[in-house]
Amino acid sequence: MKLLRARLNNFGIYSGDIIIDFVSSNNTARAPEVVLFMGNNGSGKTTLFEAISLCILGPFFSGKKMPSKDYRNHLMNRIHADSSKRNTTAQIKTRFSYTEAGRTYQIEVSRSWSIRKDTISENLQVCVIDESGHMDFITNPQEFLLNLYPIGLSQLVFFDGEKIKEFAETSNSHALLKDGFHAITGIDLVKRARKDVSLYLSSLDKTKSSSLQKEYQQVVSEIGLISQKIEHTKELIKSIKLGLSDSLKKISEIEQRLAREGSGFAKDRQKKIRIVTQLEHQIESIKKDIAGLAEGILPFSFCPTLSKKLKTQLRNELDFLAFQDRKEAIQDVRGVLASAFSNASIWDIEIDEERRTNIYTRINHILESMLTTPESISEIRHNLSKSERYLFIRLIDDLQDFGSTKLQELVNELNEKTEILVKTKSDLERVPADEVVRPLIEELNARSRKLSRQELKLESLHELVKLLEQSIEIKEREKAKILEQIRKESSETRKAGLAGNAIEVLQEFEDYLLQRRIKELESVFKVVFNNLRPPSKQIERVDIDAENLTANLYRNNTDYTASSMLSAGEKQLYAVALLLSILRLSNRSFPLLVDTPLARLDRKHRKSVIENLLSLSCDQLILFATNTEMTKSIRETIAPHIIQEYKIRFNGKKGSSSLVVTTGVST
Repeated sequence: MKLLRARLNNFGIYSGDIIIDFVSSNNTARAPEVVLFMGNNGSGKTTLFEAISLCILGPFFSGKKMPSKDYRNHLMNRIHADSSKRNTTAQIKTRFSYTEAGRTYQIEVSRSWSIRKDTISENLQVCVIDESGHMDFITNPQEFLLNLYPIGLSQLVFFDGEKIKEFAETSNSHALLKDGFHAITGIDLVKRARKDVSLYLSSLDKTKSSSLQKEYQQVVSEIGLISQKIEHTKELIKSIKLGLSDSLKKISEIEQRLAREGSGFAKDRQKKIRIVTQLEHQIESIKKDIAGLAEGILPFSFCPTLSKKLKTQLRNELDFLAFQDRKEAIQDVRGVLASAFSNASIWDIEIDEERRTNIYTRINHILESMLTTPESISEIRHNLSKSERYLFIRLIDDLQDFGSTKLQELVNELNEKTEILVKTKSDLERVPADEVVRPLIEELNARSRKLSRQELKLESLHELVKLLEQSIEIKEREKAKILEQIRKESSETRKAGLAGNAIEVLQEFEDYLLQRRIKELESVFKVVFNNLRPPSKQIERVDIDAENLTANLYRNNTDYTASSMLSAGEKQLYAVALLLSILRLSNRSFPLLVDTPLARLDRKHRKSVIENLLSLSCDQLILFATNTEMTKSIRETIAPHIIQEYKIRFNGKKGSSSLVVTTGVST
């Protein structure tokens, strides 16, 4: 997709008609083609930038739908007012090319406004022109434009560089980037499809039993409330984690001071801390041993007489089972012998029938003597396999090695270790008399107690989140059960079932696609971020949170920095790298409009950002830059890509700006 032309009439700081060409006969320019607008602050760069986005997006140009009253007031202020009179009409037209299914169309968007009696009205027209010149006016123009430029995507392809700082510092900005990420990678299409199917399913549910409908709505409402609690709790967890980080930092500082000013005590304290850690591990190991006894042979130790009887019974049952197996084998042998002795033709020597009968009788008598039934058992009492019987016999045999003191030994050892642990922790709390060390120890103990409280609070909040998530799972199952009841009562059962299955499949696919795209984003982000940073600050990998697009930046396998803990300048660099990485993932080509792309960046990062912008897979890059941004180095970088350049000049006497073409075809 490429912007071809724009026309402004009495919009903002521009009086009369302003016509802008975004194409040129300069076929030697490198891709992407760059259209450059240069001007001082206040000359009208942002007005041009806003005009194009406003023409296409209308009340959604700011990233979300503007309330009707605010939108009308904004438009009233954007109609150009001369020094002598106020204009009552204004218009913006844009034309761009669009390729679909191998065919190229031109789309012309016209948005005009007129003022009558202090009220403003808007007229929007969208016309699609095919290759033959046939014109087709769109019935629902705003919906058509939003399908071309989804809201999340528009915030990336119409990007205001002045917002870099805001993107770096506010959580709302991460939501905007997340929307853009979903739009560019196609996740929003899956979300929209799932929501549409959900709406369809809800429309079917309206015909169902009113009581079930009320139950369903109640469960949905409860799920929403629980979700809100989860989000609130997660925010508290984030806050406490920040507090934990601060506490650990303070404790580290105190311990360093303590090492300098009270080295003897510090060493002893570190030794005791190691002892505490070792004791805690040992106590945990003893508890596991006790638990293991409880799961293994310990139950048998409480009833040795019965255990011996059980062992005898199991051995007898094994003997009986062996006898049954032997009996079956002998019966099979008997059958084979009977067949053999009755057939004279299989004998190699001539033998009369009487002798064959005597031989068969003797062999059969021997086999019969092997079938004596064991007297020790008359029935099988336990429905167990052979391997299970052998297992229980082994456990009972282990009782001889187990002894009656094993459990008591473990309990005694546990008590002993616990007493030492309590005493050692108490020693850690003792404050020495040294006036230099004493204040440090008191502060360290206070900080440590605070850290313990924070850790306990954090643990309880994590448990609360688990409980709430379990509650949601229960409610979801309840919701699914109600939906199933509704489906059974509905004449639309088949449709509802298909819709429910579709929702589940779409949700699974959305989760899969999100994880896949996040991995792709992590890979691209690493390259882009490293390109913007010096070699000494390169990262090896990055883990990006799919929920809020924050990240942990790893310099090696263990040393990482959370994006929220970066310096103000690094946060801006992170936001730029994230924005560029998301744009690189796009499989659709849009003209990329960037207002004041470098204003918020320091000089050492500007060239890297421009080079990354030029490496994006877009057909057209439109830059609105100040004279101070376009340094000699920056201009040399983009010069091979420029197909059209305009200078914006403000006339103070007339109170309006004009465009002067400095490169390309004159307009």
